[in-house]
Amino acid sequence: MIGDRRLLIALVAGVLPAMAASAAMAQVAPAGNTPLLIAAANGNPQLQSTAAYIGVLCPNLPVGTDLRLRCAGALAASANAPALASDALTWITPQELLAQSAVVDGAITPGTTAVASRLSALGHIGRLALANRPVLLATTGDTAGLGGASAAKLQSFVTVVGGKGDKDTNTYETGYDFDQRSITVGADYRFSDRFTGGLSVSYGDTDLKFERSQGSLKAKTWVGTAYGLWSVTDKVEITGLVAYGKVDYSGDRTITYVESATSTINRIAHSSSDGHQWEGTVTAAYAMAASDGWSMGPSLSVSARTLHLGAFEETGASGLNLAFAKQSTNSLQVIAGFDVSKAISMSSGIVSPYARVQGVYETKDNRRDVRIKYVADTTGFFPGIRLTTSAPDRTRFLVGGGLAGQFAGGWSGFVDAETILGLSDVSGYNLTLGVRKEF
Repeated sequence: MIGDRRLLIALVAGVLPAMAASAAMAQVAPAGNTPLLIAAANGNPQLQSTAAYIGVLCPNLPVGTDLRLRCAGALAASANAPALASDALTWITPQELLAQSAVVDGAITPGTTAVASRLSALGHIGRLALANRPVLLATTGDTAGLGGASAAKLQSFVTVVGGKGDKDTNTYETGYDFDQRSITVGADYRFSDRFTGGLSVSYGDTDLKFERSQGSLKAKTWVGTAYGLWSVTDKVEITGLVAYGKVDYSGDRTITYVESATSTINRIAHSSSDGHQWEGTVTAAYAMAASDGWSMGPSLSVSARTLHLGAFEETGASGLNLAFAKQSTNSLQVIAGFDVSKAISMSSGIVSPYARVQGVYETKDNRRDVRIKYVADTTGFFPGIRLTTSAPDRTRFLVGGGLAGQFAGGWSGFVDAETILGLSDVSGYNLTLGVRKEF
């Protein structure tokens, strides 16, 4: 009997704490004002997702914590001052950080742009259409359309790329202005009259500033690229490149809104993480019959990219800090292009004005859902905010041109400009300068 009592006491001692813990973790019903807060989103699906998350999360948070106070403030405003609730949802919802994938994706572009220009220079045809980036009939003194003797076997080059643009605000993402810069150095070797291979390394940085002073995003990138050119015949060339980019990015998300007549929230959420991307592009180009220094022809490219972004947690905004999960995306583009150039002999060397147009069709990239939770949400009950990226434009056009020159002593250079057309919310341009030296 005594043994039975001891066993019962032991069981009770073990079960009661478990029951208490279970009761402490029991899910509480959503806040009563949740439908009003969702209505304050004015039909925006991103803000509605935030409102729904706040409504179910708030009653399940410890009383007096910063996140519970902020959630309660938004829920109260939805009943007493719906306009304040709408503004609060705009600032709380982290649509700005959907630009991360665009930053990382775009950060590798200048490095492969520089290699595109180098491959264009190497070619006997002197024309390529590499995916979604400037195609340069530049530094074409390597017998590519400008005539002259065979190129030296070992050559090096330096290319500088700069660009500006903007993205308009839409239902899904916050708009921004961007600036982009990079420098690339590389060298290649002509193994035979038919094949040349090379390596390059690029460093670049990209700056984004969001509309309404909602913050900024910065990325610093290192890109390594291996590339090659195979002259199949005098009229047909195959070129290819494989690039790997490592990106470190940081962001400041401004959170500024009037919570009530007696409370104004003014915080900055800081984020820092990294991402990486692989890219592979293969291009076939054909030289049409031309005379009097003219060179022209079509090209066809296939370009595949894969992008991965690391998970991270914001700091600096107290209870409003958010945690982002890992993200990834894939792209497969088909690019058809046509370009034309004219070689002109001068006393100082040979110059070549050129122009091109490309049509780009995206076959794979789609909308993505990104799940985000508050760092202070340790309940484990709720999936968090679901943000959806904008649908990618399937078709776009690149229009560009410039001037290339071949001079004495094995020096050559070029200047190139390009703009993008056909994107619903994005506009921008790139300016590229390059110098090449034979050895």
